[in-house]
Amino acid sequence: MRAAPPAGGPKPPHAKWIAQLIRDAARGAATLRALSPERRLALEIAVDEVAEVAELERQWMDAEAIAEIADGMLSTTPELDDHLRRLKSRASPEG
Repeated sequence: MRAAPPAGGPKPPHAKWIAQLIRDAARGAATLRALSPERRLALEIAVDEVAEVAELERQWMDAEAIAEIADGMLSTTPELDDHLRRLKSRASPEG
């Protein structure tokens, strides 16, 4: 399984354009109606993309936390190994 890049990692090639679009919209337009339809659509797509990435990162972190818990549950100690060995020997027809 391939690890996801950390947050703040490589940006998509259009990230600078998106950032500039957001700055332009915030600086020059009192309302979204002042933007051309194409720029409004681009801004909507950019905002949706940012929200989607944030949600995917949150889900990735949740999965990592669950995996860490599961790994801890599956790890053994010498005492647990001894106990399991005793239980298996009781359950086996030869033991």
